[in-house]
Amino acid sequence: MSKYYVKTLNKTGYALSEVLDYITEAFIKDSKNARLPVLEIGAAFGVVVLECLNNGATVIANDIDPNHLKVIQEKCPENNGKNLILLSGDFENLNILENSLSAILCCRVIHF
Repeated sequence: MSKYYVKTLNKTGYALSEVLDYITEAFIKDSKNARLPVLEIGAAFGVVVLECLNNGATVIANDIDPNHLKVIQEKCPENNGKNLILLSGDFENLNILENSLSAILCCRVIHF
């Protein structure tokens, strides 16, 4: 495995160690202007979540493994903590209100 792929804690797949694609880069860039929270489904270790938080966005980090969310919380700078929402569970069962998000990133998840 390359330096860009990190095994997930639950051993169900991998996470990227940095942003490598233009769609994710655009999501991060657009988070700067998000009026509503943004959601990352399958956030793993929070590479994207932390970038969006640094942009001033409110971010909902979702992952099926609550241990991944603990890692994100530990990595989150204290000054960004108020803008971080952790949401554990399968994305198919998330209860998200209609019109409550500015954007959703679901990248490298569906195939699992």
